[in-house]
Amino acid sequence: MSSTNQRVETKAVHGLEILDLDENERICLPTTYARKELPVSCSDIITEEDLKGWPHLSDVPLCLIQAEVGLMIGANVPEAIKPLKVVSGPPTGPYASQHRLGWAINGPLSRKRVGDVIQCNRTKVDLEEINIKIRHMYDAEFQDSGLDSRGPSVDDTKWLKRVENSIRTDERGHYEIALPFRDTTPSFPNNRKQALQRLESIGKRMQRDQDYRKDYSAFMQTMLDSDFAEPVPLSELKPKIGQVWYIIHHAVYHKRKKTIRIVFNCSSKFMGISLNDTLLPGPDLVNNLLGVLIRFRERKIAIMADIEKMFYQVKVPEENYDFLRFLWYPDGDFTRTPHEYRLKVHVFGAVSSPSCASFALQQAARDHEDKVNRSTVKTIKDGFYVDDLVVSVDEVTKAITLLKEIRLVCSQARFNLTQISSNDREVLSSFDIKDLAQKFQPLDLHHEELPIERALGVTWNVETDTLGFKIHYQEKPHTRRGLLSTIYAIYDPFGHLGPIIMPAKRILQELCRRNCGWDEPLPSDLRDVWVKWTSELSLLLDYTIPRWIKISDDVKSVQVHVFCDGSEVGGQVRLMRSDNGTNFVGAEREIRETLETLVHEDIREEMVKMQVKWIFNPPYAHHFGGVWEREILDVFPGQDKMVRQVKVKSAGGTYKRPISHLVMLQENNELDQKTRRN
Repeated sequence: MSSTNQRVETKAVHGLEILDLDENERICLPTTYARKELPVSCSDIITEEDLKGWPHLSDVPLCLIQAEVGLMIGANVPEAIKPLKVVSGPPTGPYASQHRLGWAINGPLSRKRVGDVIQCNRTKVDLEEINIKIRHMYDAEFQDSGLDSRGPSVDDTKWLKRVENSIRTDERGHYEIALPFRDTTPSFPNNRKQALQRLESIGKRMQRDQDYRKDYSAFMQTMLDSDFAEPVPLSELKPKIGQVWYIIHHAVYHKRKKTIRIVFNCSSKFMGISLNDTLLPGPDLVNNLLGVLIRFRERKIAIMADIEKMFYQVKVPEENYDFLRFLWYPDGDFTRTPHEYRLKVHVFGAVSSPSCASFALQQAARDHEDKVNRSTVKTIKDGFYVDDLVVSVDEVTKAITLLKEIRLVCSQARFNLTQISSNDREVLSSFDIKDLAQKFQPLDLHHEELPIERALGVTWNVETDTLGFKIHYQEKPHTRRGLLSTIYAIYDPFGHLGPIIMPAKRILQELCRRNCGWDEPLPSDLRDVWVKWTSELSLLLDYTIPRWIKISDDVKSVQVHVFCDGSEVGGQVRLMRSDNGTNFVGAEREIRETLETLVHEDIREEMVKMQVKWIFNPPYAHHFGGVWEREILDVFPGQDKMVRQVKVKSAGGTYKRPISHLVMLQENNELDQKTRRN
């Protein structure tokens, strides 16, 4: 007997629910741990051949599924493994047990074993590793994560080449982009039985729930009527082996809008492979969320709109259709034999769809930049967050022109920009009622109060032009896990609620110090603080901030300066800047004397140990520019010892700029000395 002890990286999944195949039984699982692959194989699954030798199991209603093991349920979920009924057999034979989720076979099956090796697995979850990672999260919560200077990956470069080589416009003006497969000749196993079993489960629910059936059928009919999908022609029902994949689909209801969306699950695996496994996700072409929201606050007139069914407007070539097949009941009639259909578009659920759709939108801006203003092209590239346009401008005429030109460019690529919102009534009145957001359509735009909208998750009171915070507080267990769930359910992209959330984070920090378990009740002293904090959350409903931060075209430069102290409570400083103090005239002597007593190298070494970056501006810099002098990276003297060029860092990159005003230094060695210091 031998054993191996191996640590496996996992991810914790919370709130997972499982259902039986008929979707009658539902069980909430405790924390589940996900890994790349489970230590089981398809050979461990019972087959019809296994049952032939055991007549006492012939009447057991087993549902034999051709699929891989995707979840292992342990003894910590007794409601899932507790037997409700048992069918016994011979003393040395297998027996069947009925559970809430279905029937299972237990015991020896008298299979022929190859070799003398028997594999046994034992799993232990090390929560200490999780605790360490939580500590690191708090220590480095305010990192400059956006300053990632890494270039595109090999896969991103491959994706870009595939997309650029395949993109074209079809006869109706839609962009067409081939599925960016990792392998140019992908091959798939036949997963039709898996897709059929899932569809039969959907049919059973449709039989029980008429509203579900009506909504599901209407969505599918819209897909067919809009030419997003088509029935597979009879002549093509039997494609080449390995050149077809059936996508499993299911319905998701929007919690707030109560509308249905059918998700095509491209991550569902069969025989160890899924469609998403074979696709290149592509580079992240989506604009930074915070950047879009900040630009939304810069100007007086705010505008929002979105592209209707953006992903579905980007087509795939016909040779890719069979990789996007799915099964469905004709006319939504679950009593009929399922038919085969196939998608003709990039689908919501494919890992490559967001990048392909964003690339198509940016391509539209490039292809039609000669027809519109340069500012319009820039707005298309910078003002969208996926399919949502969120921008602001200074003047009404600019706003109207900008929207009309963006709609023109979008329409050329068959993107329909609709659901227009604005805080300016003249802008709203410049467009057809049907093109406005639903809340605006029934209003008298000249007299009635404008409604409340949501701008990328932030509540926007259009009438008062203020931003607010919608708090959906639900009572959670008074445990470390419950606290974490509540705190991170508060959506605050701007960070305005940081001081308000800090007391709750301090409780989590203290629980971490005390090594409290994730599901252990809060100590009484911390529970009282937590209850008081949650009781005041409703006050945030009245807290608003102005959307417009009063920036106009007259402003040439805008800087944001943040001053704060390092703190054991609020987190550790990650970056410090110091200068020589010469720009503080009144305090020059005192600061200079203080700095002279510091041994800068010793301080820097200590900062490195604490993972703190310390930038100290040289005390003899020739331009004495304070902090901003760090933007000058290098100086380049000519042969005559005069500085003719400097390398300057800016928001757009690094540039070499010539010096427009030259000053002859008194001594040549003075230039060399100061250049070395800088």
